[in-house]
Amino acid sequence: MRSPHFVIALLLSTSIHAQNADPVLARAGWDPLPDTLFLIWKLDSDQVRRLGIIEEDYDEERAKVMSDTALSTGARDAALHRFATDRRKEVKGVLRADQYKDWMARTHR
Repeated sequence: MRSPHFVIALLLSTSIHAQNADPVLARAGWDPLPDTLFLIWKLDSDQVRRLGIIEEDYDEERAKVMSDTALSTGARDAALHRFATDRRKEVKGVLRADQYKDWMARTHR
């Protein structure tokens, strides 16, 4: 019998990619960080709190850029790419090395 964590991981392997279906975000390298991964990784309360702050901050910035109709496609993509890179570095600072490696494996096929 498979463990519940294996089954959840299997289900997430496709659902994570579906969350990154926005072609603009995919082009920018925006890696989804769904709450369900928090369960698989067994994050402690401090990690959950810190990741929540990171997600809120970058969601606000991302929304501003996405709604700015004055930006060209190239300028929007460049800003989103910069946010995605900065966000990934911040998330890496919160996750353990094995958690970060798992996140990258799940989002970079």
